Amino acid sequence: MRNVLMAFVTLTLTLSVAFASYAMDGWRQQEGGWYYYQNEQRLADQWINANGDTYYLGPDGRMLTGYHLIDGYLYSFMSDGKLFKYTGTDVWRDHKVITTDGRGVLAAMDQEDALFGSTCVQWMDQTYGIYTKYKDEKEVWADLHFTQLPSDETLMARDWGITDKEGGISMVNHLFSEGVATDDKAVKAWDFSRAMMLCSSMRGARWMDMVEYRTMQYAMAPTIQQSFSSWEDFFDHYMTAYRQWDSSVGHGESKEREAAYEQIKKVMDQNDEDKWIPWDKALVKYW
Repeated sequence: MRNVLMAFVTLTLTLSVAFASYAMDGWRQQEGGWYYYQNEQRLADQWINANGDTYYLGPDGRMLTGYHLIDGYLYSFMSDGKLFKYTGTDVWRDHKVITTDGRGVLAAMDQEDALFGSTCVQWMDQTYGIYTKYKDEKEVWADLHFTQLPSDETLMARDWGITDKEGGISMVNHLFSEGVATDDKAVKAWDFSRAMMLCSSMRGARWMDMVEYRTMQYAMAPTIQQSFSSWEDFFDHYMTAYRQWDSSVGHGESKEREAAYEQIKKVMDQNDEDKWIPWDKALVKYW
């Protein structure tokens, strides 16, 4: 009986040890990321197939998300780490990417990509992102109510007294110079954002071609970037100035701009460079 009992205890301990060794295999959330264990060993630098989906573990074992070059190919991983397979072409990190069954091959960026899709021009567009978001919502409202919104040319004449390219350039230079000269960060953000936006409006009015208006924006972009520490720093000061301006002219549109900013914050919080370019991104002129 004693031998049977000892055998039972030994078997129980053996099974317990075996179970303990493998019970924690699979995904574990640690150190702010997800890691995959097999036989109690953290795997790294390899592909993982789990529950029908494909993942990749980085050199430290962390599950990859976003875009990554692996063995000379570019792969896209969703926020949950799953490999995203797509075909066609895309723009990634200032290089054109030609994809085949999810594997991307980097190619030289042409001028069209540089002017529309590079991170530099996306960053510049974001400097007047609150206005753009606000305007987009107005356009949706107008479409639903079959209302035609004023053109860029009409808005510049009505709101700025600008009727031609020379007047637009003069106003951009004035706003930028005022922003550089002032120590008031609210005024600085307000003037910088409007100067960048006016460049876009001149393009919308067809007073400038793409290269000319992007080049004008780029001349201001590094100074704007160096004047603030983050998008929140820039936009918070912009909104401070906007509220003051709105209360003085009596338009009462601050709530709409606040709502637009809140939507932008949600995008920024995702920390996804495909959706929002970081403030400290290197501004490289590719065109």
